[in-house]
Amino acid sequence: MSTTLVCATAPGKMLLLGEYAVLEGCPALSVAVNRRASVCVEQTGADEHSLQTSLLPGRRLSFSVRNDELLWSDKSTASALGVDKLLSDWPDVLGDIHAPALDIHMDTSAFYEQSGDQMLKLGLGSSAALQAACAGVFCTLSDKQLSMPGLIARHRESQGGSGSGVDIATSLHGGAIRFQRMGGNADPGVTSLALPSSFHYAAIWTGDSVSTGDMLKQFTKWTQRNADKWAMCMLTARVICDAAFRAIDDEDATALARTVKGYGEWMKALEKASKIRIYTPAHSFLDTMAASYGCSYKPSGAGGGDIGVAVAASYEELTDFQDAATAEGYHWLPVETDQKGLEAGG
Repeated sequence: MSTTLVCATAPGKMLLLGEYAVLEGCPALSVAVNRRASVCVEQTGADEHSLQTSLLPGRRLSFSVRNDELLWSDKSTASALGVDKLLSDWPDVLGDIHAPALDIHMDTSAFYEQSGDQMLKLGLGSSAALQAACAGVFCTLSDKQLSMPGLIARHRESQGGSGSGVDIATSLHGGAIRFQRMGGNADPGVTSLALPSSFHYAAIWTGDSVSTGDMLKQFTKWTQRNADKWAMCMLTARVICDAAFRAIDDEDATALARTVKGYGEWMKALEKASKIRIYTPAHSFLDTMAASYGCSYKPSGAGGGDIGVAVAASYEELTDFQDAATAEGYHWLPVETDQKGLEAGG
């Protein structure tokens, strides 16, 4: 018989603007969406810890802890799924619990779409949401205080040292936030926001998954070789983002939608300068179609696939665009702003 100890859930995220520039301290606008990752832990009478994940349906991995190292029944699979690194952050908790062992359930199925025999990543921040939920569980079990900077550092390490931390911050806080990296070792600035009531957004799946880590590696190489060009790009990005937050302060949905459009144009300019493929044919097609319906469109995240975001100050214009894109075979994702961030409890 098993006994549930604690469960935690955390939302995914969509970036409305701030991609790439957020890495250099430009403020980004992000919203938590109601696709949640969950982690639940049960006590069992087994001799080893075990793990079940929605990424490996029908299978169970087992592991023990020795000298702070996780010893897996199938190390290669655990590494490929990222769960080895994820759970390696908590050897003190896993090692301190001798008997009964723990059965860990991870579910990120809400962040994937089924395509034939494949599960395709949508680009809604699944890894950050899972890491936040995992931290919620193990901090609860160990009575530790959850540290957002520490969690961001762990997530960056798992992504090869890249990433701003905006996805972690969004999963922890929920709702709409202004996120800004600070210099040195200072904690990032995170402010909760209320978007204008007449501002509407929707997420659309382009049909292709992309590795954000790979996109950021290309970007980092380009900035290292083109520091002057990137500095000029940053100046423009800051102007657009500052205008967006002024529009939010003024509760001006029309102005906010214009800044999203402007940031999309900035991403096109970055693509031209860097030769990084941010706008796929699907993104370009949807961008052109959105404009004909009075909407603004841009990739949400690094681009190169995954999802795009369409915004408008008119609900009717947005739904008309949605209908037209659906007729072209595109799939809209039913997402809404999730005001709740990380939640954990028994």
